Amino acid sequence: MGEGQHLNDHIGFLLGSTYNYLHSLLTKRLIENGVEIPTEQSKVINFISYNEGITQQELAEWMKKLKPGISRIVDQLEQKGYLQRQYDTVDRRNKRLFLTDKGGKVLLKIRNAQKSVLSELQENIPEDELHVFKQVIRKISENAQNQ
Repeated sequence: MGEGQHLNDHIGFLLGSTYNYLHSLLTKRLIENGVEIPTEQSKVINFISYNEGITQQELAEWMKKLKPGISRIVDQLEQKGYLQRQYDTVDRRNKRLFLTDKGGKVLLKIRNAQKSVLSELQENIPEDELHVFKQVIRKISENAQNQ
């Protein structure tokens, strides 16, 4: 942080605090939509819905989490009946993840909550500013990944 720069102008602080606000708001909207699972588990359900048959290893890489942490989340979601593991037909060491019917139903509630949050976050922000923001945040993400 540069000399004379306020904490509120520091990009790391802005990214971190924005994530915290976003996480809190999403948690609140999930509860309002009748989703009784933690936000982290809702992210897993959402991601699997776009990537049916993903392995736990691939999921861990996407979420930037260690495999034991992902295994714990997957175990909990499987116990609740939201997803199921199936052995890979080519390599039985791998387990592929699929949503169940119950998982598909909760997914609709998760997506409603996400849609609500995105709408609230983007309120009063012109489309051209959102476009520039997305470009900048992608570059920041790429820079972080390349380190």
